[in-house]
Amino acid sequence: MSCLELLTADQMQAVDRRAVELGVNSYQLMQSAGRAVAVEIQNYLSEHSSEAPVSILMLVGPGNNGGDALVAATILKKAGIAVHVLLACGQPKQGSDAAQALAEWEGQVHLTDSGDGLLHEASLIVDALFGAGFSRALSGDLKTLVETVNALSKPVISVDVPSGLDGSTGGFDGACIKADVTITFFRYKIAHYLYPGRALCGQLVLAQIGLSEMHLNSSDAYCQRNLPEMFVSKLPVPAVTGHKFTRGHVLVRGGSMDSSGAARLSANTALYCGAGLVTLACDSEALPVNAAHLTAVMMQRCDTLRQWKRTLEDPRINVVLIGPGNGVNESTRRATLAALASNRHCVVDADSLSCWQSQQ
Repeated sequence: MSCLELLTADQMQAVDRRAVELGVNSYQLMQSAGRAVAVEIQNYLSEHSSEAPVSILMLVGPGNNGGDALVAATILKKAGIAVHVLLACGQPKQGSDAAQALAEWEGQVHLTDSGDGLLHEASLIVDALFGAGFSRALSGDLKTLVETVNALSKPVISVDVPSGLDGSTGGFDGACIKADVTITFFRYKIAHYLYPGRALCGQLVLAQIGLSEMHLNSSDAYCQRNLPEMFVSKLPVPAVTGHKFTRGHVLVRGGSMDSSGAARLSANTALYCGAGLVTLACDSEALPVNAAHLTAVMMQRCDTLRQWKRTLEDPRINVVLIGPGNGVNESTRRATLAALASNRHCVVDADSLSCWQSQQ
């Protein structure tokens, strides 16, 4: 399971619904999530052991996120760990999985207005107020609670996402928990990797709870983590008998002398990607500067559009990169059109895109 996909809150809810439609018991999913939370809490405690007695405070919200924490609380209490449960938003909906998890909790339940003492006495706070589907502003007592937790600077483990964070955007309005660890399930959410969410999640932990690839419509997951396994299989493998003339020839159009660095970086990148030959076409003024910095890239003097078109006629060239440092002007527009008309693979970037922004 590659787990490259980054899901929105709606996409994750669709996964849960599909799993239930295919026969997965929703409360069993909650129990699996709760066990994963309990394991992560125990791992954290073992890694940050101290002589002081451990006291865990569960900040429990009204939904499945809170239910996960209640399952974890039951497991930890049976393991002999002091656990306190604070229902910050009242009782969960009757008949819900979270209500069943609360019914199985054998300890005392505290209300929000009794929470200040518990917050100060806790050695670890578990934030399970709201999950990835939360998208409104925290206000009133909940905002005050979150701000108090952050001000205490106690270790915090968040379930799914830090409470207050919009799981689909990585943004928040009003206030948001700042966690040391965030444990989420099945797939990471967009908020785990987009700022400011990334900075609020702390260490990320991904737990598998019984959901599988068959529950995910991969075509709906339009965001992915940019990891090597995402693209390495698509990189060409050079033939044993290959040489520079069989590995492609990239033509890069450079800019003026005072904007020449971007094209040089692009030319070097083409070499690193495996191109057999790279040519940098630039004006006469920039040519000595580029030649002094590049040893494995060929230079081509190119001062006019006519010279650029003539360079494009070289049959050995099969990829053209145009735009980096070229300047936002009419010359770049015409050179870009010539490249696109050359029947080569074209990478159009930077100024070759910006020079069209005024056109509707």
